Amino acid sequence: MDRETTGISCCFDRQSQRMFRGYEKRGLGASALSIAEALTENGLKGSTVLEVGCGFGALALELLRRGASGAVGIDLSPRMIQMAGSLAAAKGLSGSVSFQVGDGASSKLPSSKMVILDGVLCCYPDLDALIDNSSSAAEALYAIAVPDDTRFATKVVRLFLPLQGLAFGRDGFRFFVHPTRRIRGALQAKGFRLVSRSPAGWVWSVFVFRRS
Repeated sequence: MDRETTGISCCFDRQSQRMFRGYEKRGLGASALSIAEALTENGLKGSTVLEVGCGFGALALELLRRGASGAVGIDLSPRMIQMAGSLAAAKGLSGSVSFQVGDGASSKLPSSKMVILDGVLCCYPDLDALIDNSSSAAEALYAIAVPDDTRFATKVVRLFLPLQGLAFGRDGFRFFVHPTRRIRGALQAKGFRLVSRSPAGWVWSVFVFRRS
C-alpha cells in the first residue's frame, strides 16, 4: 500500500469498533438503506453483489437477506474484514458471502451483476482509478453514495476540508468531495447511464447507474 491507502486502512481499523457499535444501536445508515431499496427495486433477487469498501459487511449481508444470490466484499481495513466475517457467521450467511482485504482501485475484482460503493469514493484520492476498476466489474448496475456537491450542506462541508489535517493528523487519510458531474462523466464514458438519484441525509446522495 502507498501512504494514502495505508492512511485509509489505519483510519478505519481505528474506527471499526465505534462504527460497529453505531450499527448495533441504529442499524444501517441512511445511504446504505437507500442503496438497498434502489437495488431491490432494480431486480436484486438472484443477483450477485460486489461491495467495494464493505466495512464490516452489514450492507452486503442485508442484500443477501433481501434475495441476492451471493456477495463479495472488499476493504482496505483488515480489522473491518475480520469483523465482517464474524458478522456473517453470526447471521448464518458465511456460505453465501466472502470478504477479503484489497484495494478497489487496483485489486482484481470478480464480475458481479451489481457493484456498490457506499461512502467510498469520498475516502479515495484517485477517483478515476477507483471508478475505472470497480465499474469494470459491474455487469448491470453500479450504485454509489457520495457527498453531493450540488447540495447546500455539502458546500458548507467543503469549506472546512482544508482544515481536516488538524483532525486526521499526518496518517494520510483525507475526506474528498469529488464533483458529482465528474463522477457521472466518468461512468458515462464507461458505458453507464444514470437511472436514479435520491438524497440520503443532508450531505449524501445515492446514484444508481445501469450499463447500457
